[in-house]
Amino acid sequence: MNTLLIAERRGKVLLYACLDVLFVNFAIVAAIFLWYGGSIPGLPGERAVMIPPVVWEWFRYAAIFVSPATVLIYALFMFYSSLWKYATIDDIYKIIVADTFIFGFLFAMHHFYISHRVAYDMPKRLLVVAWFVDIVLFMFSRSGYRLVKRFFISAERLIGSKSGTKRVLVVGAGYAGYNVVRSILSAEKGYENRVPVIVVDDDIKKNNTSINGVRVTYDAGNIPKLAAEYKIDEIIVAVPSATNSQTKRIMDLCTKTECSLKMIPPLSDISGGQFHRLRDVNITDLLSRDEVDLDIDSIAGYINGKVVLVTGGGGSIGSELVRQIARFSPKILVIFDIYENNAYELKVEINARYPQLDVVLRIGSVHRKTVFRLQA
Repeated sequence: MNTLLIAERRGKVLLYACLDVLFVNFAIVAAIFLWYGGSIPGLPGERAVMIPPVVWEWFRYAAIFVSPATVLIYALFMFYSSLWKYATIDDIYKIIVADTFIFGFLFAMHHFYISHRVAYDMPKRLLVVAWFVDIVLFMFSRSGYRLVKRFFISAERLIGSKSGTKRVLVVGAGYAGYNVVRSILSAEKGYENRVPVIVVDDDIKKNNTSINGVRVTYDAGNIPKLAAEYKIDEIIVAVPSATNSQTKRIMDLCTKTECSLKMIPPLSDISGGQFHRLRDVNITDLLSRDEVDLDIDSIAGYINGKVVLVTGGGGSIGSELVRQIARFSPKILVIFDIYENNAYELKVEINARYPQLDVVLRIGSVHRKTVFRLQA
């Protein structure tokens, strides 16, 4: 399996490298045609102009230098190992900087080498046009599928409501709320067949703002009214940093509606930073309890380097204990349960999250003492 994944990844890297070489050369050719036959203000446009043969001779030299330079510079910027599915403004900035290096390198090679072999006075603005075209092509090659997918999703919503699509109200306009809206709009796994209708937040500064085009309104106290007004089918509570009293207040308001209810888990219940996943509301979410401050250093000192056994490790409480204990690097973590299925799935999860941790699975009943014996 690992060999197949490695081969698949290498194939994608090779494909991206070939596309990058193709695009940077296409960008230069497009700039040449625009320069000599386009209508860009300030350029000799408005009429077709015969491109001198010396230009193509210059291009052959340019392609020889710019092609490997493009792959090398993109590799140095780690573009071939980036997850473009989660590209941000910072990634766009890196693209601009990388392309500036590429075309700066090409300009230097023209000045110090190509111009001595080809009698062509290359217009500097031609490289500026090529630089811009290459940035657009690069961004589309990495994130174009997101734009196309978003277009079809938006078109579907404009044409008509899809049968079974849930109208969603999101509680919380922070980072978690933004991720929920983005995931719904992108129809990511676990967020399919939903449409974000409105976001509500208790921060008055966010009133009448928007998240990816979805309106944000003030005061969670209006949840029942908003649910009725906008014909909401589902409410997603995306406030993982809320205190227990704040969570209970929101839950009380949500339960006054007839909407189904989902939530992002509270920070105290999250393992491995998986705050992106949705879960059903538990009865404990409706209870108001005082916050308990844990002495993390004492817990770590008590567990680190020890052999820890969790009985009932496959159950709801035991499995969460296993997840939390694994964070503190015990010497051996033993998952003990009478049922194999849940315990085995938990062992696979812990092994994937903490590959250096020695996780042992034992199936049996606590009434049998012999099952607790571990080989040294």
